[in-house]
Amino acid sequence: MKIKMLLKAGILLVIAVMFGVLNGGKALANSKYLWIEKFSEGMAVVVKDGKYGYINRSGKEIVAPKYAAAYDFSGGLAAVGLNGKYGYINKKGKEVIKLKYDFVYGFDNGLAAVGKDDKWGYIDKQGREVIPPKYSFVGSFNEGLATVKLGDKWGYVDKSGKEVIALQYTEADYFFEGLAKIRKDNKYGYINKLGEEVIPAKYDFAGIFYDGLAEVMLGSYETGKWGFIDKTGKEVIAVQYDHGSITSKDMIWVVKGDRNILFNSSGKEVTTGNYSVVTVFTDGLCPVHAEYGNKGYIDTTGREVVKPGKYDYVGEYGDGIIPVKKGN
Repeated sequence: MKIKMLLKAGILLVIAVMFGVLNGGKALANSKYLWIEKFSEGMAVVVKDGKYGYINRSGKEIVAPKYAAAYDFSGGLAAVGLNGKYGYINKKGKEVIKLKYDFVYGFDNGLAAVGKDDKWGYIDKQGREVIPPKYSFVGSFNEGLATVKLGDKWGYVDKSGKEVIALQYTEADYFFEGLAKIRKDNKYGYINKLGEEVIPAKYDFAGIFYDGLAEVMLGSYETGKWGFIDKTGKEVIAVQYDHGSITSKDMIWVVKGDRNILFNSSGKEVTTGNYSVVTVFTDGLCPVHAEYGNKGYIDTTGREVVKPGKYDYVGEYGDGIIPVKKGN
């Protein structure tokens, strides 16, 4: 019998062919379940004879396996399904929102997206249809607004259901750091929460803002050029590179030809080496590879903390230590 053991938050889960739960070595639930999911808000989905139910952290069966589908608790409620319809139960197992929807999502910020007859809307935790299902698709709320689609146009609604930004875009993304990426006339730009186009739609690709910067591209994916802009639309890193990515707070890698170049968030180049492979920063250090696969590490100033090629083996950085070896 194969057994996988995980230690997390003081709970030892022993997962085998038939499942039980241990807490500090004490059996909480016997091995009668085919599967036990991870705990969420003190409850875990269990599976028996193809049906889904729930147990609590003490191993007590709160909801006997009877549903065709069951999902994690979110905001005190969990989505469940039976006979092709979905609704929500509370932690006592009571069906507080009738199983009448064709599709449901978990609660987030007090609301959940639900679908019925190919139309989408939002309900609150009392089951009230705050925004009745009428849209072709809806997204989750982020920074107070959610994307909605009707026909082939996207816009934004607030939690009262008011369309605060008209449905006019061919694509619309979530708001991050006060701005949202939109697409119109086959180009990408950014709007604020008033619907004002603060960065004109002129890019062929655009990412979301992260710590004040967003990745943008002009041209095709195969031959286009990449760079980074700030929230005013200023090109902090010129749109002239073959590719780029934000690897951690304030640090950005770009590629030009066969060279990987590191910039800080002010647009200053900080690398001096010519690296063929780079990854991400962890606790201020980033593994890099020079020619012939020689591995080293640099810090956020570009200084080679471990020079590539100095050691025959360079391990993974953790807890302030990098394992290294010379010779066979």
